[in-house]
Amino acid sequence: MNLTPLDIRKATFRRVLRGVDAEEVGAFLEVVAENYERVIQDHAKINERVSGLEDRIRHYEGMEKFLQQSMLTAEQLVSDAKDASRQKSEKCIEEAQRRAERILEDSRERLRSLSRGVRELESRKGLYVERFRSLLESHLRILEEHEEDLDEIENLGVEVSKLLSQDAGDQADGDDLMEDPVVLESLESFNQGEIGLAQNAEALSMPHPLTGPAMESSGDRHSEEGNPPYLAELEADEQGPEDGGSFFPPRVRRQGFFDIKADGETE
Repeated sequence: MNLTPLDIRKATFRRVLRGVDAEEVGAFLEVVAENYERVIQDHAKINERVSGLEDRIRHYEGMEKFLQQSMLTAEQLVSDAKDASRQKSEKCIEEAQRRAERILEDSRERLRSLSRGVRELESRKGLYVERFRSLLESHLRILEEHEEDLDEIENLGVEVSKLLSQDAGDQADGDDLMEDPVVLESLESFNQGEIGLAQNAEALSMPHPLTGPAMESSGDRHSEEGNPPYLAELEADEQGPEDGGSFFPPRVRRQGFFDIKADGETE
């Protein structure tokens, strides 16, 4: 049974013998009613406050859930960012390692190519020196072999010139002079000397030793592979003179002191 302050005030009691004082009972009930009314009011205030606190609790609980979800989301984002950063760093490291390996391999290949070029240049240097030495020795030998012939031819030319100058105006005497055994022998020696000079000029016009058949295989190989830059100047030197002649210009055939025609006349 729920009592209200009004129920307490209106409460009545039956009278019996030796009963209590009605006024005292009424006063006490009034006090109880007032206290009970205050209790009800306090209870209402408490209920109202509790309701407000419950609302705030529910609000805070919602905020807590939101914060927890935000924390989980932030943790997931941080984890994803860490994974992405780690994967990106690993890829960058792998790419850097691959590039470093390629650079090292290219450097090793270039070093091997340069080493091969140096060895080939050293080998070709020895070959060039040997061929130059052989060429110079052959030219010196040819010059030494024909040096006496040149002197002899000049001496014969002087003697013949003296003989012809003694009787240059007499045609008959000139014919007799051409039949002289000494003159015929001198002319024969002179012609042989001229032939020797022609052979000497032909020998001096031999192909350049650095552009001969011995070097064709090496040149073809370099043309297919592509000459490295450090061989460009050396290949240009190997071409020799622009006219395609020998390393040394061919010796011009020396003009004699005079030419003898078929009829014995002189010029």
